[in-house]
Amino acid sequence: ILTWALIAIAFFATLALLIYFFKYGEGSFLTGILIVSFIILLSTNSLLIRLRRKQAQLEAYVSVEDELLQKSELKLRTIIENVPFDMWISDKDHRYILQSGESHRFVGNIIGKTPNELNEPAEIIAQWNANNQRALDGETVYEEVIREVDGELRDFMTIIAPVKNEAAFQGYIGINLDITERKRLEKKMRHTA
Repeated sequence: ILTWALIAIAFFATLALLIYFFKYGEGSFLTGILIVSFIILLSTNSLLIRLRRKQAQLEAYVSVEDELLQKSELKLRTIIENVPFDMWISDKDHRYILQSGESHRFVGNIIGKTPNELNEPAEIIAQWNANNQRALDGETVYEEVIREVDGELRDFMTIIAPVKNEAAFQGYIGINLDITERKRLEKKMRHTA
């Protein structure tokens, strides 16, 4: 408010000096202009100082928030990279944005890729794309699948769930839980019963 008041004063002082100069033709017009210019300079300087303070406050706030976000992201990455099962997160464009260490071990680095860019058989890619789209449409998908891992057929429970904020779906998270041992035990129990 003070800055705007100084600008208004400078404007009216300039107007008054112009009227005085043209009416009486006395006094130094240049002196009047210098005074008005000085007042404008002071008010502009005051405004710049306030803007710089506000900018410094905003930069400090952003810095603190950025640090908190980085710490939170580090925790999330640490958890995801160390979970003992195949897990990934994809964005709404089907690009993988996070993957667990187990996922990396099974299929290699998939970050930034889509399922269509992976070196997998077409029928598997088609199944993945269908399930991923179901998750993007809001459904949590549960499916048992058999995959070859290190030359051995293994049973997995695949769970794909939507990731959303309040307004829209942002992507999906997928988990492959190895249930091979459970399946073997169930089979063994059926044969012994």
